[in-house]
Amino acid sequence: MKTQDKVLTLLIEKKGEAVSGESLAEQLSVSRTAIWKSITCLRDAGYSIKAVTNKGYILEQEADILKASVIAENLSQEVLALVGNRIEVFQEIDSTNTEAKRRASDKSDFITGSLLLAETQTAGRGRLGRVFYSPKQNGLYMSLLFQPDEKYVDTSLMTACAAVAVCRALEKWNIQSQIKWVNDIFIGNKKVCGILTEGIMNMEERRMDAVVLGIGINIRQEKTMPEELKNIVGFVKTDETKESFSRNELAAEVMNQVISIFKEPRKCDLVMEEYKAKSLVMNKVVTVISLKEPYEAKVIDITKEGHLIVKTTTGEKKELLSGEVSIKPEEF
Repeated sequence: MKTQDKVLTLLIEKKGEAVSGESLAEQLSVSRTAIWKSITCLRDAGYSIKAVTNKGYILEQEADILKASVIAENLSQEVLALVGNRIEVFQEIDSTNTEAKRRASDKSDFITGSLLLAETQTAGRGRLGRVFYSPKQNGLYMSLLFQPDEKYVDTSLMTACAAVAVCRALEKWNIQSQIKWVNDIFIGNKKVCGILTEGIMNMEERRMDAVVLGIGINIRQEKTMPEELKNIVGFVKTDETKESFSRNELAAEVMNQVISIFKEPRKCDLVMEEYKAKSLVMNKVVTVISLKEPYEAKVIDITKEGHLIVKTTTGEKKELLSGEVSIKPEEF
């Protein structure tokens, strides 16, 4: 762990209270200069740290810092029974999904119900091998690692149900969103969330040993966002957002909604009706990205399994089990 991350951890523990540079230096066995440099780096990264003469540094109360104990305080009893104290926040990691898969592969380290979150990801992952842009303190990047009860698990259906869960969570703060098949959440015509569900198969026993549910949500815009993303990526918090909430509260509410759905698989048909009602592509003309050649089609239905039913320009009906579609800008 970098010195600046250790400094941040100590300031989080004393949030709202001043901690002297001398005390920080002694606890971390580094120089006062190293502490000053770390404070400067943290401020540059967006953390609100105030220096008080003769007292020290204070991480101000309004700082939106991810903290496992605060997330736990906002979880339902049902979710707490699953994750318990297995909530872990990383200041930096390659990918929470990748770390969850590493733990699933190492049987000795695999604990079902582990919830991993990160302030930033250096190699965030999306569907189809894409990169998920994960700037520090401006998003919510988390993965739930669990062991399914059933031998066969439909990860595509899980993704669809998780999309509904995210929409429900946002509605708690009166934020209306829609789902672009199969795993993206949109506000207006911009993507604010992506979901990646991955299964770890036991080929010998022909069963799913573990499932990793990864959810990445763009919370607020970063100053240095790449130019190519500015017209594509949206954010949950904007100048128009009326209600205030922290990333800890949103993370907990997303998990509350996810588990409430996953614990009641018999209600999946009703959840998929909700998915269809929130769909951004229903009755729209889309471009289907296929392995052969892209083609245009109209979306006419979404099945209870989350499959897309489209009608091509030649009148042929097709059922898409997975893949990707794009919507013309004027169709939004």
